[in-house]
Parts: sequence; C-alpha cells; structure tokens
Amino acid sequence: MFLFTGGTVATVVSAFASIVITRFLGPDGYGLYSICLIVPGLFLLFADFGVNSALVKYLAQFRVEGEKARVASLIRNGFLFKLLTSLFLFLICFLFSDFLAVYVLGRPGLGFLVRFVSLLVVFQVLFICLRSVFVGLDRMEFSAAISVLQSVVKVVLATLLIVLGFGVFGALAGHVASFVVAGVVGSLIVYRVYREYVEQSSGLGSEFLRDLKFMVRFGFPLFSSSLLLSFLSQFQMLVLAWFTSDFEIGNFRAASNFLSLLSVLVVPISTALFPAFSKFNLEDEGSEVERFFLFSVRYVLLILVPVALFVGVVSRDLVFLVYGRSFVSAPFYLTLLVVMYLYMGVGMVVSSFLNGVGRTDITFRLNLLRFLVAVPLVFVLTMFYGVLGLIVSMVVSGFLSLICGLGIVVQRFGIRFDVRCVLKIYLASLLSAGLSFFVTSLFSPFGYLVDLFLSFAVFLFSYLVLVPVVGAVGEGDLNNLRDIFGRFRLLAPFVNFLLRFEFWILKLCSSCS
Repeated sequence: MFLFTGGTVATVVSAFASIVITRFLGPDGYGLYSICLIVPGLFLLFADFGVNSALVKYLAQFRVEGEKARVASLIRNGFLFKLLTSLFLFLICFLFSDFLAVYVLGRPGLGFLVRFVSLLVVFQVLFICLRSVFVGLDRMEFSAAISVLQSVVKVVLATLLIVLGFGVFGALAGHVASFVVAGVVGSLIVYRVYREYVEQSSGLGSEFLRDLKFMVRFGFPLFSSSLLLSFLSQFQMLVLAWFTSDFEIGNFRAASNFLSLLSVLVVPISTALFPAFSKFNLEDEGSEVERFFLFSVRYVLLILVPVALFVGVVSRDLVFLVYGRSFVSAPFYLTLLVVMYLYMGVGMVVSSFLNGVGRTDITFRLNLLRFLVAVPLVFVLTMFYGVLGLIVSMVVSGFLSLICGLGIVVQRFGIRFDVRCVLKIYLASLLSAGLSFFVTSLFSPFGYLVDLFLSFAVFLFSYLVLVPVVGAVGEGDLNNLRDIFGRFRLLAPFVNFLLRFEFWILKLCSSCS
C-alpha cells in the first residue's frame, strides 16, 4: 500500500509533467525528447549485473534471519559497486556523445543533448539502487517518498524551463535534475538506515569482493534477463528512429505514457511479490507456496484486467482530452498496447515465483526466448508496418514467453493453475468493457470528459455486479480483501462499502439458484 500510494501520487505528478511537456513540444518535439533518452538508456543496461535483484532478496532474507552484519555489508558494498560502475559508463557516454548521436541515433545535431543527459547514467543508477535497498529492508515508505520527490522535481523544473523558452533542452534538464535531487535525498535516508545495522558490521577489507561475488552469483541470470529485455526496449526505439518519423514516435510515446496508469498497479504488486516469495521454503512449505501463488494470480487479475480494458475502451477520449487532437494515431496505438496488460498479471506472478524460489536461471531462459523471438519480429514488422508492426511484435513475443513460463511452473514445480477462475475474470471484464463502450457511444456528442465519467461509472458498476455473478470471486475472497484493506483507515470505509455490495450480490445469486 505504501508503494501503491506513492506510485499513484508519483504517476499523477508524472502524468501532469508528460502532459505539459507533450503539449508544449508537440509530436515532433516530444519525439526528439524521447530519442535523446535512448543513449543513456542503453548505458544503463550495463550498470547492474544483478546487484539490485540480489539486494532485494538477501536484504529481506538476512534481515528476517537477524544477520545485521550481512545487511550492512551488502548495502555498503552494493552501493560502492554501483557508484564505480556508473561513473565508468558515464565517462564513456560523455566522451563519445557526438559519435553516438551520429551512428546510433542517426541525428548528427544531438551530440550536445546526448552529452548532457549522460548524467542520467550516474543518478538514475543510484535512484534504482536506492529503491532496491528500501524494498529489501521493507521500508516501502521511503521507496514511495523518493519516487514522489523525483516526479515533483521533474514537473516543476521541466515546466518552468519550457515556459522560459528552453524547449527540448528544458524538458531534458528537468528530467535529469529530478534524478539528481531524488538520488541525493535518498542516499541520505539510506545512510541513516544503514547506521542502524553498521554497529555489528566489520570493516570493508575483502568483504567487497566476497559480497560482490555473492550478489552477482544470484543476480547475474536476472541481470542477463533484464539486459535482454532492456536492450529490446531500446532496440524498439532505435528501430522506430530508423523507419518512422518523429511525428509517429511522438504519437507512440504519448500512447505509452498512458500505460503509467497501469504501472501504478503493476509496479507495487510485482515489487512486493518478489521478496514475499523469497521468504518461503519451497520444500517445506509447498502447499503454502501454491496457495499464495493462486491468490496472487487471482487478485492481480481482478484489478489489472478490468483497468487495462477500461483504458482501451476510453483511449480516444483520454488522448484527445489530455494531449489534443493533433495526436491522431495515439488512441489506436494505446488500444493495441493495453493488450499486453491483459496477460501481464499472470506473467508477473510467474516471474516473481521463479525469482523468489531462486530459479533465476529459468527466468533467464524465458526472457532469452522472448528476446530471440522479438528482435527479428521488431525489425521486420516495424520496417513494413511502422508503429503498428512494433506493437504486434511486442504482444506476440510477450505472450509466447508467458505460455512457456506458466507451463514450467505447473509441470516442474507442481503448482496448480486455476484456469476456470481466470476465464471468469476475463469474462466479467470483457462484458463490462462491451457494455461501457455501447452506452458511451450513444453520448459521444457531449464531449470527452462526459464520456470518461460515464464510461467509468458504467464499467465500475457492471464489473462489480458481474464479478460475483459469474463466480470470479466468492465469500472467502471478499473476506480476504476485507482483512487486507481493513488495516488502512483511509481506504477501509470505501472498501467496506464496495464489499458489502459484493456480499449482497452473492447472497442474491445464491437465493436465485
């Protein structure tokens, strides 16, 4: 809930920043802004080696086991490694910025901007490492706080600099400065937390190499997986830069920004599931692991699938209301992009399970499969069909990897997958989306904002009715949700009101049957 709340605030602020940047820069300027961030994104791929994942897992594990000395040692040496690595990569990016602008981006005039944004290589690496430490220590409130801080600094500075006439450079300067400020503040907080453990920690000595080997041994398969997927993400942007115009890239990026609405749900859940699965012993607690797996899949899909479908239904109203009618292609791109989120919830639980039980080698092989399928598809389909081909390649490669991963979890680990329950969730969501689209299509003359409110009201009401009617949730699920959300005073009254309605629908269904 800390991650969700912080993520929601950060996303709202970031969304406002994106609206300001996109509206002031326009499709072409926003496309150029996005292209400038490709090069530091490529260098960020090589700054981890799995240390972030290892910090999440072993800080959580050693903290529960009471090994404070190991916790302090991992924090100290993990930060030292990240600092040295990021500084080395920053120097390369800074010194060769003109070469990279010409031969990687195909934009000879962007050398100065690439040189400036190379600062991200240091401070974004630091920011991500800070969040990993906070999650591993179960200090989710600090992870949420620096995320909000980064978003606030970005929106304030980027808006100010663009208004003052700095254009694309102003937007990039606000983006870079936000990570500098959040990184410095987060480092001070980590140092205070670190001091709580340092009293029982020995000096640096040979621990640096020992800890580094320990973390890399666990995290390198995950790093390799992340490297493949991150390179794939950057490769997608490069291919767009090669075969499409700045205008189309701006439309694609504008559509992608709305996916941050979904990341508010995805990131907190996936971040929490990894350390949660890490605390289980698969051999001794097999039945509990399976139970936790089934609950995770069910509750993630109950939230993520309807939200994804709702965004797809109202894509036109969202884009035109926020960015204006000049982004003519963005609504169609957004509708296609949300298809990935229809199955992403299952993949997120599968990945967290495999990483949590220590089978990072399987995660690597699954991501390698996705990479090998996606790269040729991205190149060929984007070359012939532009942004549409790119999105199709993303959907196909991700779904293939999910099917293989789910099969491994079911067959090799004996984890049961409740297909009927999952299909019921999809059925309730699809019926709600169809009803919402039909009703709002009758009121389109009243404007985008009216359509959005009406769509939300129809979708929410129909979904709340259909979920218990089709059997996607039962009384036990509602009791679980009440126990979970009842701990949060601000949410409890609203959640209890919805759950009472759900109980009433269940009672009505049972009396009719």
